[in-house]
This record gives sequence, C-alpha cells and structure tokens, in this order.
Amino acid sequence: MAKRMLAVILAVVLAAGAFSIAASAQTVNETWRLTTNLQVRNGANTTASSVGTLNSGTVVRVDRRVTQNNHVWVRISAVTTRTGGTATNAQAAGRWVAVRRNSPNATNFATQVQNQNQVQTINETWVLTANLQVRNGSNTTFGSVGTLNSGTVVRVDRRVTQNNHVWVRISAVNSRAGGTATNAQAVGRWIAIRRVSPNAANFATQVQSVNQVWQLSSALQVRNGPNTSFSSVGTLNRNTTVRVDQRVTFNNHVWVRVSAVTNRTGGTATNAQATGRWIAVRRVSPASNFATQQ
Repeated sequence: MAKRMLAVILAVVLAAGAFSIAASAQTVNETWRLTTNLQVRNGANTTASSVGTLNSGTVVRVDRRVTQNNHVWVRISAVTTRTGGTATNAQAAGRWVAVRRNSPNATNFATQVQNQNQVQTINETWVLTANLQVRNGSNTTFGSVGTLNSGTVVRVDRRVTQNNHVWVRISAVNSRAGGTATNAQAVGRWIAIRRVSPNAANFATQVQSVNQVWQLSSALQVRNGPNTSFSSVGTLNRNTTVRVDQRVTFNNHVWVRVSAVTNRTGGTATNAQATGRWIAVRRVSPASNFATQQ
C-alpha cells in the first residue's frame, strides 16, 4: 500500500512538473532563420528524440517558445524556406528546435526575422537591368539556383526590404533574356531589385500598367521582350494603330506591349503574333519618336 501511495505521489509530482513547463511556454507568431544545422526534436529538451535535421539558412515559422534546460526552444508550425536537412517539412511541423543556448558560452543557433510580417503582397512586373542571382530566400545568405540575365521580364507577387536590399518573389518569367536558372527554378524564388545603401543602386526597373493607343510613324519590329536583343516575330507597318497595356523605359528606348492591333496597314507580323509582344515607340537619346500616342 505504501509503495502504491509513493508511486501515485511521484506521478503527481512529475505531472505537476510537466504542467509547469508546458504552462511556461509562450504562444508566439514568429519567423526564425537557422544559422546552423539543428536537430528537430519531439520535445523541448535535448533528451527528446530527434526526427532529423534542418540545415542552416532554413526559415521556419514558430508558434511556441519556452526556455528550458538552459536553452531557448521554439515549436515549428511551418517550414517556409528550406535549404536542406534529413527531416521533411511534415516531420518538422509540430516539433522543436533549440534557437539559443544561454550558458555556458551563450550561443545563438538562429536569428529572428524581425521584418517577416512586413512582406507585402503585390502584383507587379519588373525588367532586370543587371544579371541577378535567383535565391531560395530574401537574403544573400540563401543559396542560388542560378541567374536571370539583364532584360528578363518577371512578374512578382511579394516584396520585402531586408538586410539593406529590396527583394521580390518571382511568380512568372514573362520574357526571358537568358541566364542559368530555368523559368521553373525562378518561380517562387527571390531576386534583389535594389540595394538601399551604401551606394544605392537599382537592379531592375518597374513596368507600368497602361491603357494607351499608339499610331506607328514608321515600320517597327515586334519583339519577344522590351529590348533589341529579343528576337523579332515580324514587323508592323507605318500608320498601324495598336492598343498597349504595359510601358517601360529600358536600354535607352521606351517600349510598349501590344494588347491589340486596332487598325492594321500591313507588316509581316500577324495581329495574333503582335499581341503580347513589344515595340519601341521612342529612342531617348538622341531623341527620336517611332510612334505617336493617340
């Protein structure tokens, strides 16, 4: 009887201890970037078994945080950007990683992404003005899957300013000017379109959405992108009238994208070929107009 009572008391004490630990865990909504390869564990303790690892550079969203056994632990709710490791995203979700050792030799194993909540949802189009690395996340520490060349036109759906750069996430490659990253590799990944400081520099220029009508004042090449380096599908003749939906100044020319040929006077490009493609309506310097806006 005494042994049974002792066992009951011990169980109550252990349960109370476990409850105390669980109760001390904070509910959070945070994003962390791993700075070293970490074990993903079944509990907030080094004695808890591991289901595998997540590699340095991986970005995780977390929903719980607790300090226990001299470590700060966070519970993963989602892996948002993955750089590798033996634990799958599904295995990581709901499990724990240690983001800091308090002592001895206090060490951080991850950094909190303070501005993750400032990521904007957008729908924009940009033309690259330099060859850019396409990265797995919005930071130069993320691995690159290759490059996209200057002149490439991309549609983007996210924008964030981080680590002194403005980053955008590619949703589609509209016109490709080359590079080592395929269109499929680029989609869902990030490029830096601007360095804020030092020596502020733009690496891309935004395409404007417009609704304009232009009449050609000379025969013009109809190209697959807004640059003379893009191949031509043919010509549209002088006095042809076109409706356009995008406009950008790039490489010393003003380019417009044809949405419809409204009055055709000839040329080797069909109306269908011209639609969705680009013509140069103006040279900036030395100034020369190739079409007039109606």
